[in-house]
Amino acid sequence: MADPGLRNLGMAGQVEVTGICVFAVVKRLSVSLVAVENASLLWFNASVLRLNAPLVLFVLEIKGWFRRNLIGEQAINYAIYY
Repeated sequence: MADPGLRNLGMAGQVEVTGICVFAVVKRLSVSLVAVENASLLWFNASVLRLNAPLVLFVLEIKGWFRRNLIGEQAINYAIYY
């Protein structure tokens, strides 16, 4: 009969190697999932920016118009009052 200590040692080595293989597969799968998640987030951000770009440009244009006109009015008020 084989020594039970050697048999257990062999099983432990087999489990350890299997664990490393499973860890490598899980690690590779998680890296793939992170890459897919990042790509989908980038696509989502790009699509949101593409949809909101006219609105953002319109708001910036309105802000610029108010800024130009308010600065002009303040300069006129400054000239009138002082």
